[in-house]
Amino acid sequence: MSKYLSLICLFACLTAPSVAHADLVFSGESTLFSGPGEYSLGIFATATGTSEEIGSYNMTLNFSDPTFDFQGVTFDAPELEVTFSPPFTGETNVQVGATDGDMVAGGGLNIGLGETVRLVTVFFNATGPADASLTVDAVFDAEFGTLPFSVSPSAASLSVTAIPEPSSCVLMLGLAGLVVSRRRKR
Repeated sequence: MSKYLSLICLFACLTAPSVAHADLVFSGESTLFSGPGEYSLGIFATATGTSEEIGSYNMTLNFSDPTFDFQGVTFDAPELEVTFSPPFTGETNVQVGATDGDMVAGGGLNIGLGETVRLVTVFFNATGPADASLTVDAVFDAEFGTLPFSVSPSAASLSVTAIPEPSSCVLMLGLAGLVVSRRRKR
């Protein structure tokens, strides 16, 4: 029996598709919703496999949820210049892009192994908890060769999350107490 199980495991390992290694991981930031108003969250790049030099990048932010109203962006990496005109307030799909203005080798944004760099700060109004999804369209080195990248699955959006209401916490504690008391009676 264990012989067949070993063969099945070996077959599964050999036929499973391999996952491409990404040297750059992009991620968005989250915050707690503290009431209607303006929020600002960052988009980051982390070098995971080796040190990297970003010559340019393009990404799309989806603000189609009506609780978010896009206001603008600032670019936090001074080595890169804006390639897209600043988007208009209220847009739902926001294109964000930057490039090395000199277009020379060694002139991009250098990120050391394990280092995380804030690329962009996004400003928006929120009337409630919601998400704006983050899609990275392309990343290039200083010579415009493509760089392997991924978007962190756990942080593939800019999120404003709800704070639990105190009454919800009291209800959950009451239910937990009821369950404990029932178990003790048995």
